Amino acid sequence: MRAFVMPETIAIAMTLSLLGIAFLSWHSLKSAFVRYQIHSADALSSMFLFVSTAQLLTVSVIFAAITGAVVAWISQNLYLAIPPIILSLAAPQWFFKHFSHRRHREINQQLPGAIESIAQAMKAGISFTQAFENTTKLEVGPLAQEFSLVLRQIRMGGTWETALHSLEARISSEAIQFLVSGILISREVGGNLADILLSLSHTMRRIHDVEKKIEALTAQGRMQGIVMTCLPVFLGLCLSLLEPEAMSQLWTTPIGWAVAGVSVVLLSIGYFFIRKIIGVAI
Repeated sequence: MRAFVMPETIAIAMTLSLLGIAFLSWHSLKSAFVRYQIHSADALSSMFLFVSTAQLLTVSVIFAAITGAVVAWISQNLYLAIPPIILSLAAPQWFFKHFSHRRHREINQQLPGAIESIAQAMKAGISFTQAFENTTKLEVGPLAQEFSLVLRQIRMGGTWETALHSLEARISSEAIQFLVSGILISREVGGNLADILLSLSHTMRRIHDVEKKIEALTAQGRMQGIVMTCLPVFLGLCLSLLEPEAMSQLWTTPIGWAVAGVSVVLLSIGYFFIRKIIGVAI
């Protein structure tokens, strides 16, 4: 009787374990998808790109499937299709960070001139609100979008404090933080806001000049990092064309897959450390 019951007990336990694992996996995937939607929606809205996150995810999955199928068909190896699929799925997040960084950089470059324009208008006798509106009309690009959103919040009944804090939350920039702090402190405790803005504009220009010099000095190092990272890949492709039989071992044997995987990991680590060594936050 015991020999008959034990297999049934084991089968029931295994079934319940598999159901539990499936439930936890589904719950984890669902939570990850919700986090992806929230993060993607915030990233897109911060760049004034109003695209459905579900459509974006669908396009990413289709692109990853096509990329994996092409790589698998060319290499005749399903394992080699896994890295391109992972990279294709991670590409949207990389693009979000890249374009967000570039947008914040453009805002920081436009900000000194805009602040100086506001200060000069206030010295001519115009109120801060009118000077802010005039500068917004003259500006173009991402800074004009952000300033227009601030004015829209003011027109809808919001306060300058709320609108400026919203601007500070949307753009993670020290220059924006200095601007918001200077305006709010001046409005609370008094003082010549035009002089404060002029001083802030001159300080930002000096900081940008120093950053440009540092960027120029590190340009050669960044290029060397890119060349040293891409050189092994280029040599591998050349050898594959010149000696296809010898290089085929790299793509068709487990040892070759291990060597290729270790090479990719080491190249990635090396490029990461090069970026960290010569990287400058602009």
